Amino acid sequence: MRAILLTCLTLLTAGAATAAKPSGAPAFGLVNLSAANFRSAPAQSAELATQASFGTPVKVVKEKGEWLLVDMPDGYRAWIDRPSVTLMNQEMMERWRNAPRLIVTSMTEIHAVADTVAGLVPDNIVSDLVLGSILEGEAPEPGAGYVGISFPDGRSGYVASSSVETFDTWADRLYDPQAILSTAYSLMGVPYLWGGTTTKGVDCSGLVKVTFFASALILPRNASDQARCGIAVDHKSPHLLQPADLLFFSPEDDPDSKRITHVGIYDGGYLYVHSSGRVKVNGFKSDGSRYINRPVKRAMRIALPGRELPGAVRVASHPWYFNL
Repeated sequence: MRAILLTCLTLLTAGAATAAKPSGAPAFGLVNLSAANFRSAPAQSAELATQASFGTPVKVVKEKGEWLLVDMPDGYRAWIDRPSVTLMNQEMMERWRNAPRLIVTSMTEIHAVADTVAGLVPDNIVSDLVLGSILEGEAPEPGAGYVGISFPDGRSGYVASSSVETFDTWADRLYDPQAILSTAYSLMGVPYLWGGTTTKGVDCSGLVKVTFFASALILPRNASDQARCGIAVDHKSPHLLQPADLLFFSPEDDPDSKRITHVGIYDGGYLYVHSSGRVKVNGFKSDGSRYINRPVKRAMRIALPGRELPGAVRVASHPWYFNL
């Protein structure tokens, strides 16, 4: 049986958010957009707290008009408007967890089309899709250019077979630090977006979430929480750092602070990938060409090949994605 790693992440027990709901009520939901916005309050003008893509499961905590307060797989709680979610009851969610599914593994944005003959022309597009989008669909036939998919709201279409992978296979992949870095580098130049956690735009911790989720690992939403996951590495001894270790920083205007407000992904040679204005590479060696005066305050190793460390939860072990 797949074991859930519960340390830094506090995963919500099944039924905790549904105790006050009658049997059969739609207490769950699946995100139904490529980049659904979750807000700090039930209003479109409220601060963008986080984002999620197609097929991300959520658990409904409270309803207020056209807004839902939901818990997310990483334990984060925020508000989302109803049209962004397809609501489901327990039975429907169990069916979805057992259904054949595909996940988008393309590093660039793709599109689902209504039919494979017309192809990618404007009036044949069903929806855009981004890295990490989960949709129902059978494994592509060998040599097939397209594969059929179904969206959470019942829409259907086709995507290029080369842009997806079967969800079960993807969820069981082993941790590979080079895969983490490849994902991060594929996002070079993507604009900084406060609250952004999709390839359309990311903040610093959003970049970390996207890159690790692409390797089937769920991390907490915020940098301050990510800094408590994994095992500590002596940040004052750079020779001990390994690729894909996380580096944490204090505020730029208060470098002596102990607060963690920024995070980057280490790539050797004193360099790291991070989102600041845009996704880019900087360094922390004072005589380096990409140096910026932002001292490293903490370094954490999130996973090891064949072994996840405290705080990194494998998608394959999460009961919202699979009937464990």
